[in-house]
Amino acid sequence: MKDSYSQPFITVFIGAYNRKDYLIKAVNSVLNQTVDKNLYEVIVSKNFIDDKIDKYLEENGCRIIFFERGLVGEQIVSGVKEAKGKIIAFLDDDDLFLPNKLERIYDVFSKNDEIVYYHNEQLIATEDGKILNKKYSATTKKYSSDQFFNMDHTKLNNAIFNLSSIVIRKDYYLKYLNILKNMPSHPDDFFFFAALNEKTHIFIDQLPLTIYLRYNNSQSYASIPSNNDTFSLKKYMENRSSIFSIYYKSSEKMYHAFTNPKLLKIIEFRLYREYIQYCYYSNVKLKKRNVKYYLKLIIRILKIKDSLKYKFLVFVGSTFMFIFSFNQFKSLTLEKLITEAENIYIT
Repeated sequence: MKDSYSQPFITVFIGAYNRKDYLIKAVNSVLNQTVDKNLYEVIVSKNFIDDKIDKYLEENGCRIIFFERGLVGEQIVSGVKEAKGKIIAFLDDDDLFLPNKLERIYDVFSKNDEIVYYHNEQLIATEDGKILNKKYSATTKKYSSDQFFNMDHTKLNNAIFNLSSIVIRKDYYLKYLNILKNMPSHPDDFFFFAALNEKTHIFIDQLPLTIYLRYNNSQSYASIPSNNDTFSLKKYMENRSSIFSIYYKSSEKMYHAFTNPKLLKIIEFRLYREYIQYCYYSNVKLKKRNVKYYLKLIIRILKIKDSLKYKFLVFVGSTFMFIFSFNQFKSLTLEKLITEAENIYIT
């Protein structure tokens, strides 16, 4: 497989922040691809200096960007601006590419100039290699962006989940970089929503080409504490409060940045939901001026075509949060209810 371009066709952007343990493993998954090595380059953005890691990256032809501090959007923008490839594939430092990932990416994008956004399925695995998912819900298909406005929210989530499963066409997204650089989270949502903001084409791939690893101490995966855990539920609630504070503020930025009315309805729902969850985890009893968020969330939940189980869980959980404060919860029962609702719906 040869390419007529003098520059690499694909840039793989790997971001690492305050974490060294998994980076080399992620990089090796990119270096050991089946595609011609002349077709891609590797950029690693990180906020630390490590002589051993840096030497390994340099010896294997990786370009290093030192990103000292800032928003996740700023880190990604710095990589996009440096990318030589027309196509950019993202990889979190605690995930992996399967060996045929870039060959598939080259095949799809080189034959479809109109595609601006690509998403593949994942293998979800534990640190010791146990595969947690065996079924894949996506259908391999090229879609027009308008088709997604008629899909239920579960299918929308399947097209967003996991930045390491997203690939973009660089030229299309250059006009959106000023929005991206102000994003404290949700880069995966951002790339998908930017594609929906205009009339574009999107490729959803059923092939599992990314390994999404759930490490025991992963910063990207937050699980509910069991009754035997040494840390307290209060600490867990505080951590989740911080997460959802960032989430709803990111959704708020996208809501004010994009212009497609149909897209804004999707973002609005996520904004309401994340704000309600922020209030719950923050031990914030909804004030009168915030009741509109709650009511709009419930109305939207009742309208969407997801499972009744989801509607019930979110409605009951949100209602309890609306009425009571954290100090009145004596067990993990409600917390488990809310978490199960998140696992059904939130990616």
